[in-house]
Amino acid sequence: MEVLIEEGKPVYPGQVLVKFEDFELIAVRDQLRAKVAAAEAEYTKAMEGPRDEEKRAARRRGCRCQGPLRKDERGLAREEEKRQRKRPESRPGGS
Repeated sequence: MEVLIEEGKPVYPGQVLVKFEDFELIAVRDQLRAKVAAAEAEYTKAMEGPRDEEKRAARRRGCRCQGPLRKDERGLAREEEKRQRKRPESRPGGS
């Protein structure tokens, strides 16, 4: 805190008497400004859609996942076939 006027001296309307330096408030202000900027960027992205490089990256991620996914699907199909073969056949008449 900095006092800019001496005791007993006259003061005038609008004159700055004291300056406060509150680093915590400044830090909060800066954090809020960053949040506003991030929200504005998200809004722009939502309104304009993903950028071309984001689309390309998503396609690459999708392609990398297709191989393992298909392998897993084939493995699940084989497991289901094995289970079907192991089940006793149901007979008409309830036995």
